[in-house]
Amino acid sequence: MGENREKYRDIKKYNRVKILVSVVSIIFVIGFLIAVLFSGFSLYLEQKVKIVTGHQYLAMLIFVYLLMAVGGILTLPLEFYSTYITEHRYGLSNQRLIQWMLNKLKEISIGVVIFTPLLILFYYFIRKFPVNWWIPLGAAYFLFSVILAKLGHIIILPIFYKLERLSDESLKESLKRLADEVGLKVSDVYTFNLSKETKKANAAFAGFGRTKRIILSDTLLQNFSPQEIEAVVAHEVGHYRRGHIWKELSAGFVLTFGGLFVASRLFRLSMGYFGGSDGYELSVLPLLALYLVVFGIVTMPVMNMISRIFERQADSFVASIKTLIGPYITALERLGEMNKADREPNPVIELLFYTHPSIGRRIDYLRGKLEDVRIG
Repeated sequence: MGENREKYRDIKKYNRVKILVSVVSIIFVIGFLIAVLFSGFSLYLEQKVKIVTGHQYLAMLIFVYLLMAVGGILTLPLEFYSTYITEHRYGLSNQRLIQWMLNKLKEISIGVVIFTPLLILFYYFIRKFPVNWWIPLGAAYFLFSVILAKLGHIIILPIFYKLERLSDESLKESLKRLADEVGLKVSDVYTFNLSKETKKANAAFAGFGRTKRIILSDTLLQNFSPQEIEAVVAHEVGHYRRGHIWKELSAGFVLTFGGLFVASRLFRLSMGYFGGSDGYELSVLPLLALYLVVFGIVTMPVMNMISRIFERQADSFVASIKTLIGPYITALERLGEMNKADREPNPVIELLFYTHPSIGRRIDYLRGKLEDVRIG
C-alpha cells in the first residue's frame, strides 16, 4: 500500500514538472518577444544584419535565425532540465548525454531545412501582398502540413531511429488484417529502436498510398502481448476509420487561417508604434510572431478538446471489437505506468493541456464497455 502511494506521488510530481516547464516556456517566449521589441534590440539587429548583406531574403533569414538562436540558447537549460534531467530522475530515459546532444543538433538541422522555405514564402507573400499575404501563406502552410503529416514518419523518423521490418509474421498478418477490415491497405509493419532513448512505448501509422505502414516501438514489442499490441494498433485504425487525420487537418486549416487573419490585422494596426511602415521591415517581424504565438496559446485548448474527442472515438472503435476490450484495458494500464501518466489530473490542467482524455477516464470507459459485453 505504501509503495503504491509512493508511486502515485512520483507520477504526480513528474507530471507537475512537465506542465510547469510547458507554462514557463510559453511565458518565456512571450516575454522574449516583448523584450526584443521594447528594448530596441530588434531594430539594432536589423541594422547590423543589413550591414552584413543587402540581399533582402538573406537578411531576413539571418535576422530570424539569429533571434531564434538567442532564444534557443536562453531556453536551453530549461529544455535540458525537462527532456534530460527530469526523464532520468523519474526513471524514464535510457539516453546518454551525447545522444541527447546529437539529437538536439539533428532537430535544429531538420528545423532549418523545413523552416527555411516557409520563411522565404512568407517573406515573398508579405512583400507581394502587403494586406492579404495571410491568404496564400495559409494555403502554403496547409499544403505543407498535409505533406508532413503523410511523410513525416517516413522521412524524419529514420534520421533518429533504426527501422526494421517486423520479424513476427503472425503478429504482422493479424495487424494487416485488422487494418484491411476498414479498407486501410498497409504495405508493411516496421519496428524502431525507441528503447535506446526511453522506456516509453508507442505505435503509429505513417505514409500514404503504397507507402502506408504500421510502426511499432521495440518497447511495445518487448513489454506487451500480441493481443495488447493488436488493441493498441486498433486504436490507431480507429483514427483512420473515423477520418480523424483529415478532420484534424481541416480544424488546423480553419485555425491557421483565422490566426493569420487576426495577426495580420493586429500587425498592421500596431507596427507603426515600433517604427514600422511596411510589414516586411525586419525589426517589426517579432511583433507578428508575438501575435501568432498568443493566438496559438489562446486556441490550444480548442485543438486539445478536438483531439480528446477524436481519442475517445478511437477508443470507442476498439470497444466495438469485443475481443480486444480486455487486452486494451491492460495495455492502457501498462502504458500509463510506463509513461508515468497521471490517472486523475486536475480537470483544469486536463482541459488546457491534455490531447488525450486522462488514462483513468479511458480505462473507466472501457471497463464499462467490458461490463456491458459480459452482461449481454
